[in-house]
Amino acid sequence: MKGATEAADDLARFLVDLTAGLTVREMAQRYGGGKTSWGEYRSGTRIIPRGRLNAVVRDRVRDGRGREAMLRRAGRLHDAALVAGADAEPPPRLDEALRRAEADLAESERIVRQLATVIATLLAEREGAGERPRRAAGA
Repeated sequence: MKGATEAADDLARFLVDLTAGLTVREMAQRYGGGKTSWGEYRSGTRIIPRGRLNAVVRDRVRDGRGREAMLRRAGRLHDAALVAGADAEPPPRLDEALRRAEADLAESERIVRQLATVIATLLAEREGAGERPRRAAGA
């Protein structure tokens, strides 16, 4: 592992074990984000966002009781990695902070577009389902 801290490496190992059998491309398609980000998450050089980590756990752990235990473990590892990282690294340079912010913004915009498409599809399906019974009743 290449994390800045041992806690980051622990989180990365947890993620590697959890996503065994998946390529970074498959993870990017399934859970969002880019292949580079997934490579960084798995190596420990970047901390995976908590929401994305939870989505992976929910998808990969089918047993309800086991899933809850894994979510708690993931949360502990994630919190430890964030705290250790904040203590270990100096603040990023301005250009690096800007690059990260732009990457986060681009990813957020992509997610919003995906959600808008899903919402539009669901609304269209709901309207289509609502129209059918009215036509049948009027016929």
